[in-house]
Amino acid sequence: MWQVSGAHGRIEPARAVAEMFAYHDAGFTTWDLADHYGPAEDFIGEFRRKFTAHYGAERSTKYRP
Repeated sequence: MWQVSGAHGRIEPARAVAEMFAYHDAGFTTWDLADHYGPAEDFIGEFRRKFTAHYGAERSTKYRP
């Protein structure tokens, strides 16, 4: 998520979250913030809220067996 850490220009939040859903639908299901926080945390938070609302809390857990 370093691309959305706030150091690489303005990011449109709604578009960023929509793109995260597109990546998810394509099979990308892991988001790593590593040491890049700031706005990236906001995007992850919004993505998780919308994901949970759409798919339910069961599918939005961080750890899966």
